[in-house]
Amino acid sequence: MNCSGGTGRTRTVLGIAIATLLVVGLASPVADAAISWKKDVGEKEIKVTFYGFAQFEMRGGDGYDPDGLRFSAQRIRLGTNYFAGNVFAKLFLDFNQSWTDKSAGLPKGIQDAFAGYKFGNAAFITLGMMKTPLGMDFTIPGWNLDIVERQGLEKGLVLERDFGLMLSGRLIGGPS
Repeated sequence: MNCSGGTGRTRTVLGIAIATLLVVGLASPVADAAISWKKDVGEKEIKVTFYGFAQFEMRGGDGYDPDGLRFSAQRIRLGTNYFAGNVFAKLFLDFNQSWTDKSAGLPKGIQDAFAGYKFGNAAFITLGMMKTPLGMDFTIPGWNLDIVERQGLEKGLVLERDFGLMLSGRLIGGPS
C-alpha cells in the first residue's frame, strides 16, 4: 500500500496514524494466537498445537521512498506441533515466502517440516527440514527480534535451515 498525495508532512502524519491503529487493532484482541488440544491415550498424552503470527512493517522517508510510506509483511506464518509420548513433529509455513523457489529441496514457504524421537533429556533425534544449530542469532525466532529483519550479510554467513538428520540434546553427560 502506498500513501501518496498531499504534502510529505501530511503523508507522514497519516502513515503514523494508520500504523498506530493497525498495531493497536491487531495486538490488543488476542495476545496468544495458539490453540492446543490434549488427550490421554493409554499412558501417553497426545498434544497438538496450532499457532500463527504475522510481522508487518512500515518504511518511509525520502531516502527510502520519495513517494510516501510503504507497508509490507515480513512474515505471515502458521504452524503446528505434535507430541505423543517421546515422538514429536512440527510443520511451520511462511505464506510470505516463495512456493516455487526451493531451499534444500523443499519450497521456501516450508520453514520447518520434521519429526523426531526424544530418548531423554540427554538426547533426541530429528529428521526433516529444520533450523541448523549453527549461528546463535538465527536461532532467535523472527517474532522475538529487536529489528524488523536480519541483514543480508548475516543471512549469507549463517546456515538457516537445511534438510537432514540431527542428533542433539541437553545435559549431555548429565542425568537423563
